[in-house]
Amino acid sequence: MNVEYHKPPKAKRLNRETAHRFSRPKAASLADHDAEYLLKRGVTAEVAEAAGYWTAYKPSEHPEAFSEYQRRRTPTLIAPHLSPDGVSVGHQKRDLRPALGKRGEPIKWTSPKGARLVLSTHPWTVDEVRQGTGRLWTPEGLSRLHALTNLGEVAVSYAGCHAWKQDGEPLRCWDHVNLNGRLVLDVPDADYRTNAGVQKALAERVAFLESRGARVVVVSVPEVNGDAAAGLDDYIASGGDLEALVREARPFSPLDVGRERLKRDEALRVFQAAKRAEVATLPARKVGECGATKVARYMVEVSVPTHGKIRGRGVVVRPSVRQIASGVRMGVNAVRNALTRLEDEGFLKTLDGPRARHEAASYLLLDPSRGGSALSEHIGTKGAAGKESQECREEEGVSLNKRESSSRVHSTHIHVKSEKEVEKLPALRNSKLVHTWGRKNGRRVVVHSDYFKRYGAKGEEVLRYILEHGWVDVSELLGIFGSRSARRGRFYKTWVKPMVDDRVIVGDAGSVEASPDWLEALERVQTRTDEQLDNRLQDIKIVDQQRAFRQAKDLPTDPTPELAGPERTAEIVAKAEERDYAARVEEQRRKVGTTPESFLADALQDVSGFGWRELGALWKAKGGKTEDLRRAVKHPYRFNREGGEGALYVERRDAAPVLEREPSPVSVLRETENLREPEAEGPPAEDWRSHPLDCECPDCAAPIPTYARAWRGA
Repeated sequence: MNVEYHKPPKAKRLNRETAHRFSRPKAASLADHDAEYLLKRGVTAEVAEAAGYWTAYKPSEHPEAFSEYQRRRTPTLIAPHLSPDGVSVGHQKRDLRPALGKRGEPIKWTSPKGARLVLSTHPWTVDEVRQGTGRLWTPEGLSRLHALTNLGEVAVSYAGCHAWKQDGEPLRCWDHVNLNGRLVLDVPDADYRTNAGVQKALAERVAFLESRGARVVVVSVPEVNGDAAAGLDDYIASGGDLEALVREARPFSPLDVGRERLKRDEALRVFQAAKRAEVATLPARKVGECGATKVARYMVEVSVPTHGKIRGRGVVVRPSVRQIASGVRMGVNAVRNALTRLEDEGFLKTLDGPRARHEAASYLLLDPSRGGSALSEHIGTKGAAGKESQECREEEGVSLNKRESSSRVHSTHIHVKSEKEVEKLPALRNSKLVHTWGRKNGRRVVVHSDYFKRYGAKGEEVLRYILEHGWVDVSELLGIFGSRSARRGRFYKTWVKPMVDDRVIVGDAGSVEASPDWLEALERVQTRTDEQLDNRLQDIKIVDQQRAFRQAKDLPTDPTPELAGPERTAEIVAKAEERDYAARVEEQRRKVGTTPESFLADALQDVSGFGWRELGALWKAKGGKTEDLRRAVKHPYRFNREGGEGALYVERRDAAPVLEREPSPVSVLRETENLREPEAEGPPAEDWRSHPLDCECPDCAAPIPTYARAWRGA
């Protein structure tokens, strides 16, 4: 990429009132301590006055965008953000006595809560930002923008590494910045080399600027007076050569954040080496133990370099469960079980402190017993650590193991491994069983099963050991990875021979080693067992879950449904019971044939009631028993005697009540001849309890159940 660098002419100074309109108190002024603070960062009094800085001594002198609570801290420096559109204005404040954040660190700059973010430019260069074609600086922070303006440079800034966009979309202020064909010098925060989040934001910003037609290069600010966290404003205030930074600017390329952090932090590097030795001593005889070893190795090799922080006699890391699951190719529940096992082993400790809903749990990787004394001794020797970190930063082109030897850290007796073949070993998944389901007789059953035999977590640990040690005797592998009751032949057949057959390793039952093309052979095995497909599916699932989690707060909640009320609820329940009864009767008819319930359903299908005597006669004609028919008279049917003393009927529970002296709405089965016998003399027919014992009338054959009453003879 050929980039021509040139210094633009000094921009034309515009009148602030004509370029922007913002509410600054008429009698406002800049305090001496705030003016001194700005001058130390390369912002002169003239530039600060044109930019609109002022000091607020009381809450009423704050912009209205700040909340009542934010206005309480005074005196404070008010910094307006003047957008390139010439209209929009944002504000930030810097308190003389700053408040502390959630983690105890002082808050440097405070923004109004819920306010719309805007880009910032200086009134002197607003026209050049909109229409110019010269080089454009995009630093992070308002003081760096104004320090560049003091040198005649054209710049547009944003409040933080993520503040160039809002709600996932670029700010509308970018529409007023001419980027097409323009050279843009992006100046990220100093920790973009050691902070994965800042580097990710930088990559997204560079991609956006290039999508607008800009030619983007990244400017790295060197140390200023030994301060590695110094910004561009500190560099300018110390008299640094701006053109030297321009000559050293390069197009963006992602950096290995973990390696950069290990370069600069010797204590972290020593801790990682000691923890590696502890991982090698973890038990690996069972599959669950091998899974725990994989999780422990992920924390040591990935979490510690990227974001680990030394706390006391350990290192705090905060990987999410899904990040670990994606890295070691295990399920989320398996990762949780592995973390529990590691905590029982004393490898780590879960920190149960308060955390936000979107934050992952924190884990303290405990200082191993072997490396603890060396680590604590090293942390106590701060002077040697500072010298070591300075030497590491000067040697940019030297590999990690050479830097370790040149730094003379031999007192720890811990060797940092260089890249080996073992680092190319991918995470291997456990075996899986896939069921194919189908329907048989209305039931869901397994019709076919496919078993995918894989090396799994234990096979991965065995292969890793072989790659690290070369020729290995099978007896040695048995002593490390075999169960206490395992036999040599069985162990070889289960864990070693499949790798030999797949040409991943070579050898026999005596000793084995990795084959020259073991990686290609392993990729063929992964393709055959669908491991690569499952890896892609797992990544897609995790991305979808993360997106759903982030969008959950933006989705509207479901409205509260209107309550149906007791009448409507009773109606719904009645219809549901009717459907269930009809389905049960139909199932009986399909499986068994005619049952008492299906007989009642057919007889009372089009009528509201039926005479019990005639109904029993029809059921007996079909060969049924009257007692079975009586038991079937239940919901939605019931017995009812007309007028309390008349004939007995079976009717639906929801039938309309029968009025006295009116024709009965029920139908009565009529035969050509009268089936009724003359009534016998004696007690009334309805009092079946006085019938003789050999009576076979319908009432005696299927009596209606009665309930016990209290005896009043006492």
